[in-house]
Amino acid sequence: MNSYNISDLFKIAFGLTVDPYNISTLNKSIQDNQKYKGITLLPTEKVERLSHLGTPILHPIKFEKGNYKTYNEKGEIIMTGLSDLYLPPTTLVDFKRAKILSRSTAIQGVGTVKELYGFDDWKIRIRGLCLNTPSNTARQQINELLKWEKVASGVDVVAKFFNDKGIYSIAIESIEIKQIAGKPSVIPFTILADSTDNDLQLIETKPSN
Repeated sequence: MNSYNISDLFKIAFGLTVDPYNISTLNKSIQDNQKYKGITLLPTEKVERLSHLGTPILHPIKFEKGNYKTYNEKGEIIMTGLSDLYLPPTTLVDFKRAKILSRSTAIQGVGTVKELYGFDDWKIRIRGLCLNTPSNTARQQINELLKWEKVASGVDVVAKFFNDKGIYSIAIESIEIKQIAGKPSVIPFTILADSTDNDLQLIETKPSN
């Protein structure tokens, strides 16, 4: 079985320092200490899903199954049925949203007068690591991600910290896949996406005769 140091991998792939929270490891440390025999550490949040190692995934991210408009190899729009896809447990997400402001020069000539018209879409960056597991390889996981990258409409997302922000669908703008030298079983990926309030309206154009 492959052994991974997640902190080191995130540092190599994304330049990030992370401190994975592993309740199983903490429990073992407690049980090994005679003073705390019989005490078990519980997660502070409800565990919705477990990894293949039995460690808790507190905030799983799922692309929800359904029939989606996708591009085929010829660039044509077709309907494709996609199954649920859970992103790897080793996934981090950043959210950014701007206000839509109108600025005009103040009468006194110092500063500006601002009028708020609303909010822009959420800008979302998803960074993660596909690792070999007993059920599928890192390459198989990337291939599943690439099926969703072909979606030409909004992708339905089920994840607490997405849904808490009113985000239930995202438009995938791009995907970047990297390599780590000497680690073929580790594939880093980055997805850039926008939130979508409603289903995307896809306009198909045909070349003129």
